[in-house]
Amino acid sequence: MRRISSFAAIAAVAAIAATTLAPQTASAQARETCVIANSHYTGWEPIWLAKHLGLFKKWGDQLNVTIDVTEPMKYGESITQFAANQFCALAVTNMDAFTGPAAGGIPTTMIVVGDYSNGNDGLLWKATRRPNIRDIVGKKVVLVQGSVSQYLLWRAAQMENFDYKRVSIENVDDEVDTKNSFASNGSIIVTWNPILMSARGDKNAHMLFDSSRIPGEIIDGIVVNDNKASVNVRKAIAGAWYEAMTIMNDRGSKRQAEAIKWMADFAGNTVEEFKTQLQTTNMFYTRSDAVQFATDAKLKTTMDLVRTFAAENGLLKNGAGVEQDKNYVGIQFPDGSVVGDRNNVGLRFDTTYMQ
Repeated sequence: MRRISSFAAIAAVAAIAATTLAPQTASAQARETCVIANSHYTGWEPIWLAKHLGLFKKWGDQLNVTIDVTEPMKYGESITQFAANQFCALAVTNMDAFTGPAAGGIPTTMIVVGDYSNGNDGLLWKATRRPNIRDIVGKKVVLVQGSVSQYLLWRAAQMENFDYKRVSIENVDDEVDTKNSFASNGSIIVTWNPILMSARGDKNAHMLFDSSRIPGEIIDGIVVNDNKASVNVRKAIAGAWYEAMTIMNDRGSKRQAEAIKWMADFAGNTVEEFKTQLQTTNMFYTRSDAVQFATDAKLKTTMDLVRTFAAENGLLKNGAGVEQDKNYVGIQFPDGSVVGDRNNVGLRFDTTYMQ
């Protein structure tokens, strides 16, 4: 459930927050507290697992900080509140971090690259016979507008050679509404798991494009507000995360089985459903795998696609609500290179705490 449509509103909130709140500096004696805003999604359930197992407390005590996690939030609400300086950390996609808080003036750094969608997002067409995806031109497609579902449709048009601008997009505000729109033959939706998995159960459902076709482009991670999260907070979050990853990657062990069952129960899934969703989630279980991904040149290509999509679809706006081009906000990569405005870097990828 990691999607949102009100990016312009989030950016506006972030712009106001950025101009009214200055960086926070804790005294040497104070114990800093950081709360992670989180929402249900396969790749982010380990955040709650880390809390459940006491890993945030363990790492926090070592570093004299307190790390906590919200109860499950609506994804859009979590981004809006992060952009308003209500939280110092957030579970978010690369695209939403860019078009939301970063574009709104909140200095945002992704300190954990957790996974990428490898089939968790897909385009479904309900029909008695398998349709040709190019016949989507002129048809209505239901999705959460301004989300990575819309990005997936945009990429499908590029790769399957159909006219994206001639597809009629019908916006829904909540991912559950996409499933409700998948009732009759001819229905076309773009959605994500677990809704995608449920809709695919229809005997007339045909998956015509999914995120396994664009590996590494829909990235899920943990970001922090640079004005609020200290070095020790970042170390504690990353330390607890990778300890949870070690448990999840302990193949065949009792502790892995218990962790999977706990996350499945917490997410409202069966164990088998959760395992199926993990199969389409390319988790980075080790620090080295995460660093390798974040330092690969392909990330720069991916983020250029993301910012091009955002600009072409009116998702980049300044504080006055005026649409901007893709260079409006700068993105800095682990090697120090920047795409976009070097004087307005809003999103950074930092592997320091993944190592």
